Formats: sequence, C-alpha cells, structure tokens
Amino acid sequence: MIIGVSIMFGVSIENPMSCNPLCIFQIGMIVCPAMVSIFTVGFIAVDRYIYILHGLYYQKWFTTTRVRISILCIWLIGITLSFIPASGWINTELRHSRCYYVTLFPGSLILLNSLLSIIPIVLVAVLYTIILIRALRNVREIKTTIKNVGAKSTNNELRIHMGGDRILGKYTQSVKYPTSNKFKIQRTASFNENYNYNRPRSEIFKIDEKSRSTVNLNERNDFQTSNSSADNQNNRDSCESEFSIYSISSRIPEQTVHVMSSEESRNKKTEGTKRKVQKMKEPNKWRAIIIVMLTSGSFIFTWMPFFITVIFFVFCEEKLTNPKCMHLRMMLSGPIATLAFLNSILNPMIYAWEPSQVRRISRLVVKMARWITFLLFIAVTHARHEQYEGHSLYRVAGPSDQFQYLEAYIDFLSITPAAKSTSRQLEVLMRLSSEEKGKWLKYFEDHDMPYSLVSNNLAQVLRAEDSYLMRSKEGEAEDTNSTMTWDSYYNAEEINKYIDEMGAKYPDLITVINAGRSYEGRQIKYVRISTTRFENLRKRVIVIDAGVHAREWVTTPVALYLIKQLAEGADKLLTENLDWIIIPLANPDGYEYSINEDRLWRKTRSKSHAGSDACPGVDGNRNFDFDWGSRPDSNIACSIIYEGPSPFSEPETRIIRDAVLSNLARTSLYISLHSYGNMFLYAWGTNGTLPSNGLSLHLAGIIMATAIEEVKLEKADSYIVGNAANVLYYTSGTSRDWTRGMGIPFTYTMELPGYEYGFLVPPTYIKQIVTESFVGIAAGARYVLSLY
Repeated sequence: MIIGVSIMFGVSIENPMSCNPLCIFQIGMIVCPAMVSIFTVGFIAVDRYIYILHGLYYQKWFTTTRVRISILCIWLIGITLSFIPASGWINTELRHSRCYYVTLFPGSLILLNSLLSIIPIVLVAVLYTIILIRALRNVREIKTTIKNVGAKSTNNELRIHMGGDRILGKYTQSVKYPTSNKFKIQRTASFNENYNYNRPRSEIFKIDEKSRSTVNLNERNDFQTSNSSADNQNNRDSCESEFSIYSISSRIPEQTVHVMSSEESRNKKTEGTKRKVQKMKEPNKWRAIIIVMLTSGSFIFTWMPFFITVIFFVFCEEKLTNPKCMHLRMMLSGPIATLAFLNSILNPMIYAWEPSQVRRISRLVVKMARWITFLLFIAVTHARHEQYEGHSLYRVAGPSDQFQYLEAYIDFLSITPAAKSTSRQLEVLMRLSSEEKGKWLKYFEDHDMPYSLVSNNLAQVLRAEDSYLMRSKEGEAEDTNSTMTWDSYYNAEEINKYIDEMGAKYPDLITVINAGRSYEGRQIKYVRISTTRFENLRKRVIVIDAGVHAREWVTTPVALYLIKQLAEGADKLLTENLDWIIIPLANPDGYEYSINEDRLWRKTRSKSHAGSDACPGVDGNRNFDFDWGSRPDSNIACSIIYEGPSPFSEPETRIIRDAVLSNLARTSLYISLHSYGNMFLYAWGTNGTLPSNGLSLHLAGIIMATAIEEVKLEKADSYIVGNAANVLYYTSGTSRDWTRGMGIPFTYTMELPGYEYGFLVPPTYIKQIVTESFVGIAAGARYVLSLY
C-alpha cells in the first residue's frame, strides 16, 4: 500500500527531477518498505531455522522482548538507509534526470543497500535449503521405520485383560500379550497409581456397570469380546470398575485402540459388533516442503535480478549517453522493478495450497493485482522516454553555414526554409539536454542566432504521442481482409506481413522480393509492380524508398498506400505503362529500436565501425557513394549524421543500391520519402549547383507540389521545390545525389507534411498524408510518361 501510494504521488508531482525534495520523499517511501520486507524475510528464515532444528533453544533465544527489539531495529535501519539522500548525499551525475531510485541515490549508497539486501536473500536460500534437506531425510527415516515395523507386526494378536486382581489387599490391573512380540505398553491418563482404593465401593462403582474382561485385537484391528473364562468372571465380581483403559503402542502408524465401557457395550444391539480403528490424519509433509521451496524460490527469483542489474548500472560509465546504461535504467524503472514487487502477489497464492483457500485468496489477489497493474501501468508509462527527461526544444534561426556545422553536434528535429520562416532565415527545431544547454545557448548568443524555447521537457512531448498511439490502437477499425489500416503505425513484422498479403492477393501484378537481411537479421522486402513482370524493356521504371531514417514513421505508410492504390487500379495508366520498385521499410532495425527503445533514433543499428559500442549505427542517407567523405563532420561516429566507415557499408543501403542498379537504364524517377517539411529537394546537395536538367527537375517538382496543393489540409504549408543545398544546407552521401549521379534524370528527396507535430505525426493524420502523397507521386509519374 505504501509503495502504491508513493508511485501515484510520484507521477502526480509537478517537478519530477531527482534533485527535487519531493522525489527524495517519494523514493524513500518506496525503498523503505521494500528493504524492511527483505530484512524481515531474512529474520523469519532465522526464526524458522532455530525453531525447527534447534527447538530446545528457541524459547530461550527468541523471547518476546528480543523479537520486538529486532523488528524495531529492522525498521530503523530501513528508514535510515532510505532517507539518507535527504541529508544532501545524492547522485550529482544524474541530478537533472527523472526521479528514480538509481538517479537519486549515489552509487556507493546503492551498493551498500544492495549488499545489505542480498545478505537476507542468500540467508533465506541457505537456511531453507538446510531445513529442506533435514525434512527430506526425516521423511525417508519415517518411511523406512514404518515399513520395517509393519512387516514385524503382521498376524499378531494382542490380548488385554481388564478388571482386577487382589494382591496384598490392593487392586491391580493386568495386561496379557504374546511374549513373542515386544509391544510397548503405555498408561493412559485414566490410570492413576495413586488411586485411593480404600474409598467406599458405593462411591467407586456403579450398579450394573461392568467392564468387559477381555478384548482381542486381531490382525484386522477389530475388537472382539469373550466371556468364557470363569476366573475372569470371578475377578469381575470381586473388583468391578466403570472402565479401565490401557493404551498399547505397537508402533503401527495411524492406529489407536478404543476400549468401550460396559454401558456403551449394552447399548449395542449386537454383542459381536466390530469396531474399526479410527485413523488419524497424517500431516502432508510434502505440502510443507513444496511451500517452503516455492516461497524461498519466488523471493530469490523476484528480487535478485533487481539488485544484480542495479550493481551493473552503478559500474556503468557515461550513464547519460551510453545506450547500455540508458537501457539498464529503463529496465530498472520498468520490468525489473515490476518483477520485484510481484513477490507480494505470489506469496498469498503459494500459501493458499488447498482448493478452498485458493478460491478465497484468488479473489483477494485479483483485487490486489488490479491495483498493482494500474500503478505499474502508470509507472511504466512515465518510465518511457526518460532518457529525454529535462531535454528542451529550441527553435533557432540563423544562416545555413552555421547549421551545416551544428548538424554534426546537435540533433535537428525539423528545418524550416527561410522562405517559410517568420525571421526570413533558416530555422531549426533542435534538442538540447540540460547538460549542453548552457554551452549552446551561449554559442547562439555569440553568433547572433536568435532562439526561443518551445518545450522544457521533451519527454512529456513524446509521452503525449504515446497516448495518441494508444488511442489509435484501441479505436482501430477491424478489417478482416487486411492487416493494415491507415490510422495507426505498425511494427516491422506487421509491415512485412502486409507486403506478403498484397503479393498473394495480386500475384499477376505484384512480386515480393526478399532482398536481404538487415544488420540485426530482419528481413527487408520490396515489391515489383508490373503487368509484364519487368520483361517489357521499353517501359520506364520508378523507384520509391521509405523508412531510411528510423524515426520518420509516416514515410512507410505512404509507400504501402502507394502499393495498394497501384494494385487496386486507382490509375491503370500508371501500371500498364510503368514498372514500379517500392521499398517500404529500408531500415527495419532502426525503426524497431525507435518504436521500442528510443523514439528519436535516426540511424541504423550496425556495430561494424570504430566506436560502435558507444555509438552504434550509420545515417543511411549519408552512406551513398557520392561525395562520400567530403565533410569531416560526418566522420564522427557519435554524430547523428555519421556517414559510416565506407560507402555502402550498411546492408540496408546496399539493398537500395542493388534495387536501383537492377533496372538502372530504364529508371526515370527516384523518390526517397522522408519527414518532414513539405519539400521536394533535388541535386546537387553537395555544392548547391544544378544538374544539366535542373529546369526539368524543378518543373517536375512543381507539378507534384501543385497536385498536392489541391488536396492538402488548409492548415498545411505548401510544398517548396528547390535545390537541397540552397533550400537547406550542404549535404554529402545522399541517395538523391547518388541516383542522379548514376544517370536517373529525376531524383528527389520528398519531405512529407508534419503540421505542428514535426515527424511525431499523430496517427489521425496518416490517411490525409498518404492520400495527398499518392496524388503528388502519381502526377510526377504521368509527367515522366509524357516525356518518354
């Protein structure tokens, strides 16, 4: 309950930074009960060990006072270790990160807490293992003893004589049994050696109440009576008792001897009625053993991963920038923490072993699970994008040469051409972390580059996008004929499945090509659309690729929608007279990483270059062999525009290259889809000069932009057409320049709309973007047909 309230409190506070006093209070309220719980479980393990294996000393060692003092000490230690950061001892390296245990507590304190918590866990494992071994040994010994005694006691008959013999003026009871079997005879509480036999007989005996003299215990453990002995009859007359009982212990398990009084025997209708031995219920030893194993095992299984991961995180270097460190931090704030708290749900279910208890406990567990699931959902939701906690978005204006330099060091999220900006200068929306903010803001001031704050917490912007995505998935319309709709984003596997569906549905028109695998082994597919199966060499070819930059999600739906429209015959002229090669997702590794780990990831995920452990991946649109290596800033591995160790070093760019070269002589139009900015950009981006057909390039771009203008949203900006270097800034190694250099006359980078969301386009805009983009591309294709 304390942990749940703390989580709800943590997600509701306005300032989530780890240096905030409210963060110290929240994390302390979570860590304290967790540590107390761990210490208590260890203390209970010691208690059970002493009680079971050293029971004679238990009462001496575990007095009530000592137990109370121990519990008090456990709470004092837990409170002290949990609220030490309140004294000012905090993690200064991550003080501006979101409020989490590993961002608030310094490394040495985390190690201390982990060590003190691991000790009880190890203690539980060791002590319960010893108890288990002893228990199993005792079970084996008991079974062996029962087996041996049972074999010896077969076909033995016990004879119990009750009544009295007067010896030396005293009454005595006697028991007769075969001398061949040494049964142990025990007295019951009803037999008293100090019985006063001098009391008046009227007080001792009741009239007409005579005990039977002989009870025969046969091999089936039934009781029989006998009245044949005259001596016994005389003894009954001389010494009658209400009843006399001896207990006979023959070490036969689960059997007791019950001797009836004379009054009970008279109430029976038949003197020879047989009595079955009452069977005692033996405790289920295996149930206890299994419960011990499950409780200790679940405790170790749920908590040990947390402390092991925490220790790895403490020794991780460059926690703010190292992807491995960021991944560990996300794991600690999400699934691993959830696994640790899951122990609270498992314990009551383990103890509820009986079916009747399971039903009762299950209802309580279900209620508890609902609350815990709700709280964990809130925690996990707020844990996403935590690497961007405290990152700010700034819109900066300035000359293109400055941004050409800055692009290698700062993440540009969007670029607004000077023709569209209010400042009449190039404007860039860029991300700055709290650590680098001071450095670059001073740089902007020194170089007369005006800037304005757009958002002071990028993580909140990304979480808002998550809520859009969640709602789109919940409201997604079901289509039994397709796995794809145009109001949601899909992962790489679902995209490939849709491509295969289209190939199976239109086998005479669409050929699915399994072009190869990405660096991480994902299949990269593309389609060939042709009514003549690419056998008519006079038909012109158009090549479209998408998803080169991982975070530009909206580009892939445009390519998939283009496949759908061409296959369904939206404009038959485009398929009867043209052949198409469409690559919907060129960078599946980066795309999946952007979905699951880092929303702003742009590059591939390769690790074949120097420094790839800390800075994996290559910018796919800087890896083509055209003026590759001409910009020193693109040779920095950690740069977002890193060009790679060599041209076409990435399997993803090689697949695009091979698809283009397979029909290079017939290819007339190449478009690489990107997001965002509403632009058609053409060569040359390396130096700002125009190709020999620069006028035709501009005209074709205008035709496509005009077609889109007629169907775009009113709030959307009009498309800009122009030379990439003149509209933006110089670039090298792009697919646009490489394809133009290979002889394809019309090559473009098409920057799709982003509206006010940039490339974080909500799913509700996908339908509009894919529709207007198809109109523009179709207009460009018809223009190509008019020329050939």
